[in-house]
Amino acid sequence: MKTENMERYNRQIILPEIGKTGQEKLSKARVLIVGVGGLGSPIALYLAGAGVGTIGLVDDDVVSESNLQRQVLYTEDEIGLSKALQAQKRLQALNHDIRINAYPTRLTKENAASLIANYDIVVDGCDNFTTRYIINDACATGDVLMYMVQFWLSKDRYPYSTTREALTTVPYIPMKKKCLPCLPLSKEY
Repeated sequence: MKTENMERYNRQIILPEIGKTGQEKLSKARVLIVGVGGLGSPIALYLAGAGVGTIGLVDDDVVSESNLQRQVLYTEDEIGLSKALQAQKRLQALNHDIRINAYPTRLTKENAASLIANYDIVVDGCDNFTTRYIINDACATGDVLMYMVQFWLSKDRYPYSTTREALTTVPYIPMKKKCLPCLPLSKEY
């Protein structure tokens, strides 16, 4: 780790759970975020700020005005531009010591294995089950960890939520099988 980075990451380094060794591990980590919208935007900001060494961003969508209230990586000046490319610029401006790879494409069965193979962890920030299953299949055949951002929709469980949604992060270590279909989902799906 560079000496000049010690001050930047000092608040993390002083934590016994992280320390200098943990910060060095973060600087070597490679994380792919699939979906850089309402879920992936804050995740990307925090990973970049924490000093994760390589961050990949997969998203084929463009910035839209109707999403600015929750997609915190983007500005009004970026409406109509690629989310992946604009996120790359913003994250690189936040932390010039890390590497940001932008993939302004949709994750598909055809490209998933080659994209995911370059990363240690995949963060699922997507908004559809088709992509989620593609990520699961690609991770289950390799040694890549997958972190899902799962929404549970239930008025009974979260009666005071205006959207009835509760954000839950579900990490799991893929085995040589498809794990995602085994997770319990709300009957409302």
